[in-house]
Amino acid sequence: MFGFVTNQRMLAWAAGSLVLAVVLAWARDTMRATVFNRRVAASGIFLFVIQNVLVLGAIGLDLPPAQTGAMMILTWGIVTGMLAIAVDPWLAPSAVLYFVGFGLVVRDPDSRFYVSALVNFGFAVNAVWRWRPATFNPTPEERERIDRGRSRRRRS
Repeated sequence: MFGFVTNQRMLAWAAGSLVLAVVLAWARDTMRATVFNRRVAASGIFLFVIQNVLVLGAIGLDLPPAQTGAMMILTWGIVTGMLAIAVDPWLAPSAVLYFVGFGLVVRDPDSRFYVSALVNFGFAVNAVWRWRPATFNPTPEERERIDRGRSRRRRS
């Protein structure tokens, strides 16, 4: 099942994700608005760097993609756990979910795509629930800061 997945394709996805994350993080004023946002964005970028290094190592060691995929889930759990320690303890359930997912994939490597989707969905639900805004409308201070950023970009 999923025989089309190779370490080289995982590397291409990881590299593409890294580039996209860097562009999105630096292109959005809201991602740079607070220390919290900058730390979360930097952690996401660092995770994509880790994924690239992991896949390059897996290629060098000639590991099968199933093992690489399992280790990806483990790295997601490690980074999420570190975010739970350093940024927001409410991310701890997501880290635990990633570690459980890693254990499931170790027992059944063919389930890695389903487990990956499930644990990432769990992380997304946890993060959205925890960090949901009281309103999606910006406050007057946020609106002013966004407008200042836009006018700066227009002048450059």
